Amino acid sequence: MVTGLKFTKLEWDIIIHRLEVPDSIYEALEDHSYEDVSTICELLISKKIKEAFDYNFEIAKEVLIDALEGSTYYACSCDLSHQKRHAIYQAGSNALNKLGKLFGVDVEYPCY
Repeated sequence: MVTGLKFTKLEWDIIIHRLEVPDSIYEALEDHSYEDVSTICELLISKKIKEAFDYNFEIAKEVLIDALEGSTYYACSCDLSHQKRHAIYQAGSNALNKLGKLFGVDVEYPCY
């Protein structure tokens, strides 16, 4: 189901920014064990998408969505030009749209 999931470099940058702090994702997904969340974060950071979903499909889906919905990457772009900020916001929206369509879920877009 996730074999065709592809992200641009900027989309990955946004995702990885949050994955590098698994504690934050764990706080948002505390129904799952820290070990599972952390393992999936590590797999996704290594861009091992299939392995992350094989490990636990439901948790991997939630981690990936949270990595975009809860990303602070957008806030780090405040000092950039309007054009660069717009590109970042567009990339985040595009990645969330991909996940929403793939998983058939509603996604929450971060406030910009």
